[in-house]
Amino acid sequence: EIQAIRSQLPIITEEQVIMEAIHDNLVVLICGETGSGKTTQLPQFLYEAGYTVDGKMIGVTEPRRVAAISMASRVAHELNLTNDQVSYQIRYEGTFKKETTCIKFMTDGVLLKEVQNDFLLTNYSCILIDEAHERSVATDVLIGLLSRIVPIRCKRNDPLRLVIMSATMRIEEFINNRHLFKLKPKIINIDARQYPVTIHFNKQTPKNYIEEAYRKVSKIHRQLPSGGILVFVTGQQEVQTLCHRLRKKFPMNAQTESDVEPQFKSKKTRKKKQLSTDGKSSLGIIDEEELEHLQSDVEEEDEGKKEGSIT
Repeated sequence: EIQAIRSQLPIITEEQVIMEAIHDNLVVLICGETGSGKTTQLPQFLYEAGYTVDGKMIGVTEPRRVAAISMASRVAHELNLTNDQVSYQIRYEGTFKKETTCIKFMTDGVLLKEVQNDFLLTNYSCILIDEAHERSVATDVLIGLLSRIVPIRCKRNDPLRLVIMSATMRIEEFINNRHLFKLKPKIINIDARQYPVTIHFNKQTPKNYIEEAYRKVSKIHRQLPSGGILVFVTGQQEVQTLCHRLRKKFPMNAQTESDVEPQFKSKKTRKKKQLSTDGKSSLGIIDEEELEHLQSDVEEEDEGKKEGSIT
């Protein structure tokens, strides 16, 4: 099943071209739209080509912590490796083990910290910079440092490959900057669009975008054929609120209760609160999230009945 999914990704058809370019060039730029498979497949290409022998690692930087965690899990699953072999490292948290890790996903800041302790990044054979088109401060500083590290490693007969991945073609800053790279990097373009995309706009800007998202998702779910719906909101609280309202509007049985799923897993622990009805009863433990939902349920019932109270 995994191989069937991988075979449908556009980057698979370019594997030979990409690996030859990385073998022959120290710096390679790969341009491919979102969904082409750059982030998950390229580390696998390098791993299968032997870039992790002699104790070296493949490093992949992500601009966000959630991306680093989820991509490490996905690549480990596809390669059938453990979390120690394909690990992640973010601030204050990670599964990285120097003795076993082959592929390491991390945030830009983590790699910058490593450069302070080991300027030549001697533990790595290849560094992949993902989402370079976002041009964050950390990413720009990192690319600038790597442009100096790569030629030094080459002179020491211990080459470090640098692969910069971008979702757009706006890469002139990297190509034409002679202060960054003396020689123009090799550029590989990947055709990514596997399906038609239609963009629809609201005629008016909504005053309450959470309410508008709730209304729009409900309408799509009722009127359009089956399929997935991906909704972007600004924070965890809004994700929980929207999912809670959708679950109430569209009750689901035990087999499909996960159809409305909040996508955040960076916080592994949640605070607990103890509740008791009187001094004699036993204490029950409930998540703060569940408590908020219970309180919101009661508030909605009170508004409907316009009477009653809760202690």
